[in-house]
Amino acid sequence: MPLAGVVRFPNVMTVHASFPARTVPEFIAYANANPGKLNHVSSGRGTTQHLAGELFKMMTGVSFVHVPLPRRLASNSPICSAATCKFCSKPCRLYRAHQIR
Repeated sequence: MPLAGVVRFPNVMTVHASFPARTVPEFIAYANANPGKLNHVSSGRGTTQHLAGELFKMMTGVSFVHVPLPRRLASNSPICSAATCKFCSKPCRLYRAHQIR
């Protein structure tokens, strides 16, 4: 349980454009049907992206593997595969290029 709220940092869950689930409930169902087969990338342990993913796992009971990437790779590259999700604060460029949804 947190002791004090210091900052709020919004994050958006994104997936590769070819990922079969199109909604969050579909993502949860897919993750539950394929435990341990999904990855969650972030720019490192303890970052807002990592913590958002861990909170999502805790709240939904899904299972995916955290893959920390160097900051320059995690923030500037599209999601590498259809079995990867990413929590980010500024997905606009990749979203407009139809590489993520």
